[in-house]
Amino acid sequence: MLYEWIRDYVKKYSFVKTTIFKNAVFYIYYKKDNKIKYKKLPYRATKKQLEFCIERIKQDINYYEEKKERDKKVLELTKLKPEGFLVSRWD
Repeated sequence: MLYEWIRDYVKKYSFVKTTIFKNAVFYIYYKKDNKIKYKKLPYRATKKQLEFCIERIKQDINYYEEKKERDKKVLELTKLKPEGFLVSRWD
């Protein structure tokens, strides 16, 4: 069953724009190519069905490819050394 705490947890994914629970159906809205799309699950969905739905959304929006690019950018930024950084002593 998709209890309220599970529905709230799904909202925390970065690619999920909003979630709505209406008429015993759970809608997960996400953005792809500047269009809002949704997937829906019944209230009595199992854990496997929810995981499968989340994975399908990730595949649909190329989540893993974009994550690799973001990780590369973060690594490049962490390798940069700040020049002229002032250190003050607290005496």
